[in-house]
Amino acid sequence: MLIPNFPADLLNQHHQWHQPGAHGPIPLRLHPMGSKGGGIEFLLFHRDFIAQAMSWYNVTQFEESPFANAAKKAALVAPWTSVPPEMTQIEGWSAWTADAVRLDAGAPNFDSDDDLGFFIESGIHNNFLHGAAALAFNDPSVRDFHSPLSTYFYKIHGLVQHWWSSWQRRNLVHRDKKGPKLYLRDLLFHDSVDPDREVPRLAVPFELPKRFRDLTHREVLGLDPHRAQSLAARVDRLEVLTFPMRATFIEANERPTLGDEVLHGIEHLKPVR
Repeated sequence: MLIPNFPADLLNQHHQWHQPGAHGPIPLRLHPMGSKGGGIEFLLFHRDFIAQAMSWYNVTQFEESPFANAAKKAALVAPWTSVPPEMTQIEGWSAWTADAVRLDAGAPNFDSDDDLGFFIESGIHNNFLHGAAALAFNDPSVRDFHSPLSTYFYKIHGLVQHWWSSWQRRNLVHRDKKGPKLYLRDLLFHDSVDPDREVPRLAVPFELPKRFRDLTHREVLGLDPHRAQSLAARVDRLEVLTFPMRATFIEANERPTLGDEVLHGIEHLKPVR
C-alpha cells in the first residue's frame, strides 16, 4: 500500500544509495555489494533510513484511510519477524527456505555482521523478498528503487533488522578457549568508515586493567579498543597537567616577560589598603 505524501528527499536518498548518480554526482554508498564493508553498510543504511522515515511517519496526521486510524497506521508498517505465509506460497520460495532457516537459527553461523549483511543483500533480499511481496500483496511499487513508498518496504526491512538483531544477540560474547574469561566479539568494534582497519577479533576482555572505578558491563560494551587507548592517553595528559609534582605558583624563571608599557603602568599603581 502506498504511503500518502511521502517526502521526496527521503525517496531520493534511498534511490541515490542504490543507484549512484540518480539524484546528484555524489554517491551515498561507500562500499559496493561484495566489497569489504558492503554488508554492514547495507544493514546500517537501511536501519538509519527507516528511523528517518518512521520519524516522519509517526508524527504525520493522515486524512486518507486506513492511515487516519492510529492502530491501522502502526500495523501497516509493523516489521515482520519471519517470511509471511502469503510469500512462502510464491513460486521460487523453495530456493530460499534454507537461507531463511539459517538466518532464523544462526546455524551455520556468520563470521561477522558484514558477512551477514552481504548474505542477506546478495541473496534473499535482492532475489526474493521485494519481488515476492509485490506479487503476494499486489503492490508493484515495493520491487523498485522507490520501494519506501510502500508500507511493505518497512515490513521487509524490519525482518532484515530482526535477523541482524538476532545474530547480534547470539554473537555478543565469545568464550576464550584458553580460559574462562569472556571477550566481546569484533562486531562491536567494526569500523564502517574504514573497513580495512585491522580490528582484533577478541578485542576487549571483561576483566580490564582500570585506572579508576570498575567499568560496568554496559560501559564495556561501548568501548572501541582504539578509542579506549586514545582516551587513556588523554586522561594521562590531564593528570600531569592537573596534578604536577611541584609547587603550583609560577617560578621566577617561568614568568612571562612584560612589555615596557605594561611595566611603566604598573609602576604608577598605588597599592590598595
